[in-house]
Amino acid sequence: MLGAILGDIVGSTYEFANTKDYHFDLFPEGSNYTDDSILTVAVADAILKKTDYGKSIRDWALRYPHPKGAYGGSFSRWLSSGSTKPYGSYGNGSAMRVCAVGWLFDSEQTVLDEARRSAECTHNHPEGIKGAQAAAIAVFFARKGKDKTYIKDYISNNFGYLFNRSTDELNKTYTFNETCQGTVPEALTCFFESKSFEDAIRKAIYIGGDSDTIGAITGGVAEAFYGIPDKLAGKARTFLPDDMISVLKEFENRINIQALDVSSETKYLRKRYLALKKEFSELFLQRQNLQLHEQPLLTALYLQKVGYKLYETYSLEVELSQLKFKIALMQSYVNRNEKPDMNKVNQEIKSRFAEYRQKIETEAKQLAAAREFLNGTFLSAEEVKKIKEIYYIIVKRLHPDINPDLPENMKDLFVKAETAYELSDLSTLQEILLLLEIKKTEMVTLLPGLKEKVSRLEENNKTLSSQIERLTNEFPFTYKEKLNDEKWIKGECDTLNTTIEHLKKEIEKLKNYITLLDEWKPELQN
Repeated sequence: MLGAILGDIVGSTYEFANTKDYHFDLFPEGSNYTDDSILTVAVADAILKKTDYGKSIRDWALRYPHPKGAYGGSFSRWLSSGSTKPYGSYGNGSAMRVCAVGWLFDSEQTVLDEARRSAECTHNHPEGIKGAQAAAIAVFFARKGKDKTYIKDYISNNFGYLFNRSTDELNKTYTFNETCQGTVPEALTCFFESKSFEDAIRKAIYIGGDSDTIGAITGGVAEAFYGIPDKLAGKARTFLPDDMISVLKEFENRINIQALDVSSETKYLRKRYLALKKEFSELFLQRQNLQLHEQPLLTALYLQKVGYKLYETYSLEVELSQLKFKIALMQSYVNRNEKPDMNKVNQEIKSRFAEYRQKIETEAKQLAAAREFLNGTFLSAEEVKKIKEIYYIIVKRLHPDINPDLPENMKDLFVKAETAYELSDLSTLQEILLLLEIKKTEMVTLLPGLKEKVSRLEENNKTLSSQIERLTNEFPFTYKEKLNDEKWIKGECDTLNTTIEHLKKEIEKLKNYITLLDEWKPELQN
């Protein structure tokens, strides 16, 4: 219900001054709740108190007779007349106030029946009833975990609404329309095309038209599907008077109780979601640990135990190749009966072997870095365990793949946590944990859009598993067990030592030959 109220508040300043800019200010000066929020609360209050919809709507409207934007003309006349008869309206008022029906009743048919009753006390035209039923059933299916395709197809097939214009097309062509048939399909389109709660609200205002009402309808469904980011929810509450807050709290308490009694499919999806969320956190932590901690440690150990011999071997092989090339250049002078020009010879060698020298310098730096790394101060096993435990909790709470609707400041906090984990900064991770006030147990409430969340997490977990498998089959992880095998290390070093001794002997022979060539003098020509 708060989603509908929030959509109404955001749209309140744009109702008669539409903006076509997606990046508009959500809460500019003058933002407030309108008749849409008042009557949304009235319908919820009627259900909670089990009173007549018409009576509750009238009582709340008389309590707030002059809302921002005012009531519609027909509704105002109905209100002032004291009549209990409906006035045949097909205006969008029946759809904008109905979202609580989709939350507080727990079967498809009951939601449709109650949506009809909530509408027909004023809006008894078939289009007015249809608009209320479509909006309510969209909320119902969204909170039950149905995906967007299911909801769209159901509404198209049962109510005949067409969703053949995108939000970008609506942005260019849509104009103010107060009817259900000219509002509900457009509001639902904004939800169907959305990627998050805030995106849905922005699209609702972006298309123009009766902005507060479109925002309310879209927001009601989007809340059921995505939930509302804490920052936006908190902001919306600041606009509401105490009596509306009281109804909202009672409504939320009822929702939390109903969350304990859901379908077997939803129970399975919730269980699957929580298991996947745990698995994602574990896989993400495993990949991070491999990349940030194990990989540099294994690389350093490999360089220290075996790599330095490979470095020496490679350096000697390059030196041998240089000497052979040098001999070939000098020999070409001798063949022409000329004294070798050693400046030109050395310059040619320098040019030809520049890339090899660069690689030798790079490997020398890696060896030095490895020695420095292994000589560094390592954390105790208890500290390492603590870092992993804290980071695991933070990943579950802040990773954007698990929590796509996080506000920007929370996303920034996750980046800070990633850096702290990379640096093994226990104190910073503890500060972040304290800031979040994370508890060891998680409240299990209704999770909107469960199928979509489960599907996304399954794909993400599959990707992480593939990345981990690829990493562990590459250097240096392929040497992980061998680096603890002293016999293997000795065998590798012995083999390399044999190669090194052979290379040294070959180099010595070539150096002696170069000395002879250097001492050679051209024969005098007759």
